[in-house]
Amino acid sequence: SMSKVKMYLTKRANGTYYICIKSPDGSTHWKSTKCTKKPDAYHYHTSFEESYNSKPNAVIPTFSEFLKVYEAVQSSVIRKSTMGLYKILAKKFTELNADRPLSGYTSLEFEQSEIKNPRIVYTVLGLIY
Repeated sequence: SMSKVKMYLTKRANGTYYICIKSPDGSTHWKSTKCTKKPDAYHYHTSFEESYNSKPNAVIPTFSEFLKVYEAVQSSVIRKSTMGLYKILAKKFTELNADRPLSGYTSLEFEQSEIKNPRIVYTVLGLIY
């Protein structure tokens, strides 16, 4: 089931109405309606909320799932021995940090890990952030 985000309309000092978006993870985001009249802002908010909540939630792969896809995509350009090393490092990493969805890690966890190869660290970080 899709968890809906909570949204409300608020007017800022500049006279413009903004939508406050409260995500299930507790984060808050702001979206300008670019409207200064309440009926216009309300209409924008209603259509934005319907559109936003009708999008399917993205499935975020775990680190091991990502590595399988990474291996499949990169196998033609990365040596088998190098990929073997990546797998060993990834196994150590997941033993230390658990095999979580990619968005559940911090960049510091990757930087402090034994995965010193910038290509894989930044590929993963690029997907996460």
